[in-house]
Amino acid sequence: MSNYIDDDDYVRGMFLEVGDAPRIRTCAPAGAPWVIIAYAPEVLDAHRVRTREVHCSERVISERCKLVADVRYYVEDPEEYFSVAPGLKPERALQLAELSDESPQGGRLLGIAADKGGVYLVTRGECGTETQVAVRLEGAGAAQQLELIETRYSVEL
Repeated sequence: MSNYIDDDDYVRGMFLEVGDAPRIRTCAPAGAPWVIIAYAPEVLDAHRVRTREVHCSERVISERCKLVADVRYYVEDPEEYFSVAPGLKPERALQLAELSDESPQGGRLLGIAADKGGVYLVTRGECGTETQVAVRLEGAGAAQQLELIETRYSVEL
């Protein structure tokens, strides 16, 4: 039996919850000792999914890996899900997500959280990179947009 991260049959044998869902992403940055394998999530409703991610603290599939099956949100594509921090209404998070797609930060949307005084934290990134910006809603109605306040952090592995 193989325990390499490219062996989907082995992963599916260890984590039955993955089922026959196709793999959508593998994140294994060269400088990191860990790996995350994401399979197509289970769609719960029009904007929520349950993730099927295998998180390993090593670069091989072993008993140290765990399945992460969290409820996340999406705007249009269930495979482009993101987290919504406690205390932020999902409706507001979805609005911010739609507006953040016009963001110059690049990468896919990873998470949205509320800060103080009408400020929101939007985290975007790709495998091994992550940038969080503080933004505020500006304008009204269809003319609303996000105003960038500052970059809180930007990391690259």
